[in-house]
Amino acid sequence: MICYQELDKHDIVKKLKPLWKRGGWWWDVDTQKITATVGFDWDSPWVTIRRTRGFRCKLYHDLVFKIMDVFPTYCLGCWKVVARPDTFEDFINCMPVMREMNLPSKLGVVPRENTFGLYQCYFYQDSLAEAKEVEALVRKEFPQGIDIFTKRFCTEFEEKFGCSDTLEPTAEMYEITEMIEGLIDFPDAWGLQPDLLVEHIMKGWILKASQAGDKTAKKYMEQPINAQCVHY
Repeated sequence: MICYQELDKHDIVKKLKPLWKRGGWWWDVDTQKITATVGFDWDSPWVTIRRTRGFRCKLYHDLVFKIMDVFPTYCLGCWKVVARPDTFEDFINCMPVMREMNLPSKLGVVPRENTFGLYQCYFYQDSLAEAKEVEALVRKEFPQGIDIFTKRFCTEFEEKFGCSDTLEPTAEMYEITEMIEGLIDFPDAWGLQPDLLVEHIMKGWILKASQAGDKTAKKYMEQPINAQCVHY
């Protein structure tokens, strides 16, 4: 016997409607799975140094968390070493160091209401022990005085579900994460951003640093990029 409430409870099609409207997602005829087109974001503030195996953030953050409103239990295994330079000059000087280290990582100039500072460098690992090893390496390789620490998964998760060291996922969270993993074919993307896109992102970095009043950003301009007016 069918029951409306039970059908509604498991109506994942209704919950995933934002995906259909966004475009780039379809229900594949042959695989019977929801499939995504994977590509580079045009408006991303991040430059990826090396991609992380199995860390499908768009699937877990954008779909399970934002659309399903559930903590994605897969992210329990996501550990980040965070480095936050104080100035744009220090930040941009970290980029060649990160490329030399060649660890799963990314960096960006990201103004957020819930995050301190503009300049973010992230290194990804699968366990706390591995992350602490990377943290020690980052402290050795990065300039002195930069704030460096290890955290677990996305800040938005802690804001909504509680501190990462006390979070206890429910059976429903595990069930929905497992269901999404079985239903959605979201291929891993291993390619790095093309040079032209990286240059576009870096141009945006300089603009954001200038708008924030970081005087060190002036070193990366031939002339001021903000409006110049007469001072009296």
